[in-house]
Amino acid sequence: MSTTTLAASVEKEATTAWRPHGGPSTFVRPHPAWADLDVTAREEVYELTRELRRLEAALDPEGLSTTGRAVLARLRPLGRSQEPSG
Repeated sequence: MSTTTLAASVEKEATTAWRPHGGPSTFVRPHPAWADLDVTAREEVYELTRELRRLEAALDPEGLSTTGRAVLARLRPLGRSQEPSG
């Protein structure tokens, strides 16, 4: 794998909404690929991620990005309805 291909792969991984965590009560950590990026690449990935999230939200019927959905999933108690009871 070339250096350019590897860098593109790491940047692609770092732009996903997936983040490691140990369970519902622990903090979400940065994506492991983030540690492989230098300062310039981190700034580029940050800006690309912001743009991707805007596009995701624009395409989503509820206006949510994958990050927004991931956050809401962590906030909702397991087994509970997403809709408020009436």
